Amino acid sequence: MLSTSSQIIGYSAFVIGILTLLFIYCTAYIFYRYRVHAIFRFRWPLSYIIWSVSVTLYVVSRMIYFIYMGETGEYVEISTLGTFLSILRILGLQGSYMVYLCRMWLFHWVYAMDHAILSRNTNSKFIRYQGTFGNERFMLGFVFSIFFILFVIVILDEVDVVEIPFATQIYFLILTISFLCLAAHIIPQKHDQLGLKLEFVLLVVLCIVGFIGLVVLQVIVDEIDQKRIMSYLGGVCVLFLGNFISFYITMIHYNGYKHIMKNEKTTANSSDVHLATLLLDRTFDTYRSFLAEILCVENLDFVVIVQQYRNLVLSKCKGNDDLPSPRGSSSMPSSPSFRLSKSASQKQIISNLLVLHPQTQRHVIDITKMDFDFVPLPQELLERAGADEGSAKSWFMFIYEKYVHKDGECSLNLPWEMRSSYARDYQQLLESNALNDEQFEPDTTTLLSSFFDQAQYEVWQLMSADSMMHFATSPLMKQCLWESDPKEEISL
Repeated sequence: MLSTSSQIIGYSAFVIGILTLLFIYCTAYIFYRYRVHAIFRFRWPLSYIIWSVSVTLYVVSRMIYFIYMGETGEYVEISTLGTFLSILRILGLQGSYMVYLCRMWLFHWVYAMDHAILSRNTNSKFIRYQGTFGNERFMLGFVFSIFFILFVIVILDEVDVVEIPFATQIYFLILTISFLCLAAHIIPQKHDQLGLKLEFVLLVVLCIVGFIGLVVLQVIVDEIDQKRIMSYLGGVCVLFLGNFISFYITMIHYNGYKHIMKNEKTTANSSDVHLATLLLDRTFDTYRSFLAEILCVENLDFVVIVQQYRNLVLSKCKGNDDLPSPRGSSSMPSSPSFRLSKSASQKQIISNLLVLHPQTQRHVIDITKMDFDFVPLPQELLERAGADEGSAKSWFMFIYEKYVHKDGECSLNLPWEMRSSYARDYQQLLESNALNDEQFEPDTTTLLSSFFDQAQYEVWQLMSADSMMHFATSPLMKQCLWESDPKEEISL
């Protein structure tokens, strides 16, 4: 009979195993049911379902093993049932390892292919081999081919045809860790808008912890019954934590629950939302290249340089904790600057840019909250400012003379009345010497930081209404919004 401690461990593992299976199948259903959304679709629901089945085989084999040992006290390994349970355990535990290999590889491929498409690198191996090494079904077949070879070797060991030293699970774990490290090394990542990188790292850490635990168990515990029962408990705990990582990152950390609850609707103009999405770090260069092709890139450059100028002026405010509200003549409400996070999803970032307009009671994108620190400053500005790179006056004059003045190098399409008003205000500010100070009083800071707000909003509206209509017909639009189907052929 099993010892009291082994029975306690076994019953604990039994209960945790049942809860783990329920949790895993619930997660698999959610991923499959809502796969139309990118946050779920790129978790590869088919692979997750197969992984769920593999986990079930392992947990069920351990449950039967524990029940048999608890009732008979006999060592089940020497019987036909024991051999069957060993095969079931290997199919389940090692099979689940291999499916995770497939998913982790595809996680990296998603980001690598995304970068290749958005940079229009048609010669990229990630686009050329999308139908094979970037295809879920192909990779599942490839991984299971490797698994079959290892499975045969392990079965031969189990039936004493060949003798393989040490625990056979360790070979699978070594392969898993090596494969994941290879994927992390050779496949580049530029962002983590889907949370795949974060999930990958946590699962690798969990895999390493499981590997260490297995080695310790093999070295310290001598009794085969206790070793099996303890590995049973450790196995279901690792599986539970692995599923919890996927569930938490998708549903909680990246707000996947909002897709299920359907409470993500907003009254914001969809064109404005899409434009703000394109101006994030991941897609900015792609959209700017497109605007250059249709000869209106100066609009985007103006929106960016004004926001960078605004942040510069705000940084020079004396006691900038209590700034007055910016000039109310702009149609856009204003808020403190929001730093974009590379580890946030597009929807999370955009939700932080949405504010409720007090007059229309509709949500609008507050462009004054956007942070373009990832965009290099214009070389022309740096050369003009010289040692005075941080001078607000240099920036102020550069922006006005290049973009707002009617004879500017990149003169914008602004209404005559607005341009005339800017000419008067510009001259008055230069004559007042307010721009010559190293630091500004709060009122001066508000005046200077919001000086170009009207023009910036006018240009934003122009891009939203015109440029976005042109870009919407581009094959890049779906990829930028994570709406492309990974099974579709890539054509640029």
